[in-house]
Amino acid sequence: MEHILSEIERVSNEMLYTAQKHSAWVQFVGRLEILCSDPRLNIPDRLASLFDEMREYQDDDFTLGDARRLHGMIEAIAFLARSPDEQSDKLLVEFDLAPDDKARLLLLCEQMRKIIWSAEIFDDAHRVRLLNRVSAIETQVHKSKGNLDVILAGIVDFGDAAGKFGERVKPLTDRMREIGLVARKSSKDYDKIPAPDEVRRLPKPETDEAE
Repeated sequence: MEHILSEIERVSNEMLYTAQKHSAWVQFVGRLEILCSDPRLNIPDRLASLFDEMREYQDDDFTLGDARRLHGMIEAIAFLARSPDEQSDKLLVEFDLAPDDKARLLLLCEQMRKIIWSAEIFDDAHRVRLLNRVSAIETQVHKSKGNLDVILAGIVDFGDAAGKFGERVKPLTDRMREIGLVARKSSKDYDKIPAPDEVRRLPKPETDEAE
């Protein structure tokens, strides 16, 4: 079911980004409704009612507030659907955060999301990809035992961004590095993986212009 949840989050993030650009986002509602119809998700009546309500909307009825409301419900559904029971694979390297560390990582994720939204250097595809990565990290932080592989994948993704855009994404890579270090020190199996002492960086671009 993980691939369904990831696709739901991807579409939801793209919907919210489109709405915040004051562009039409009605096309995402039908896609989300179909994806959320998977019986394993057991969506609440409140979300089903919202989909029913939006079917009656005219194009001008779709507001940014509606997009934020739908996006928030989708995030909650994805979080609840990812139960700890799904992580039965004993080979997973997990981390268990103290309350203060969890609060810190969630704050860092929120800061990263704001930076990504406001940065003008990203094209839409790159922006959505990074937002999806932040959402995936937040999901693991909320769990009683998070999957460290998701954090490491985030280090790679933001390292790639550093290689493409140079020092302009340093606020993101600095925060991602801190997330990696906190998650690693919170893992009993930390000795199985290398320490993320430095975010992987590709050569800096020859010019300051984003590709």
